[in-house]
Amino acid sequence: MFYAGRGHAWVKKIIGDLLDRADRRLCGRADECARAYGWDVTRTGFGARRYHDPEFDLMHVDADHLGPYLDRWATTLLDRTPS
Repeated sequence: MFYAGRGHAWVKKIIGDLLDRADRRLCGRADECARAYGWDVTRTGFGARRYHDPEFDLMHVDADHLGPYLDRWATTLLDRTPS
């Protein structure tokens, strides 16, 4: 019978530490690069990250100002659509 009490806590800790080290080694360079650019890095799971550039929060887009550009982009996109 398997006993998952206090006697096996050290095994869970060792496995958790190994997974943490593998995760940091796997994503370490990308995390360093993102932090060098000033991005926020959030670990969301093993080998999974969420990268966020805070400058996007500072951007404000005025739809009236972009209207002609969006119209031109939509027209160009429709011209490229195969029939």
